[in-house]
Amino acid sequence: MSGVSRAAWVKIYKDLLRASNEFPQYNFRLFARRRVRDYFELNRSVTDQGQLAKFFEEAKSNLKNIQRQTAISKSYPHNKIIIEEPSPAQI
Repeated sequence: MSGVSRAAWVKIYKDLLRASNEFPQYNFRLFARRRVRDYFELNRSVTDQGQLAKFFEEAKSNLKNIQRQTAISKSYPHNKIIIEEPSPAQI
């Protein structure tokens, strides 16, 4: 049984981060990015190919969930919070 390639892991990681950045709400966006990073950091030391394949399938499922949630979030209006507003020095 062949394992998942490093390129596939990098691609799914980047896809998850990109999808997380699509949330219009600041808090959801940061939470999703943090969860993605923590998920990969936690499982960094796993070497069992069966376990890695399971984690990869979970990552693909999570990508679909994040994409679905961002689509739903974009359909509702939201106000930017003060952190997202440019400061007068940046204008």
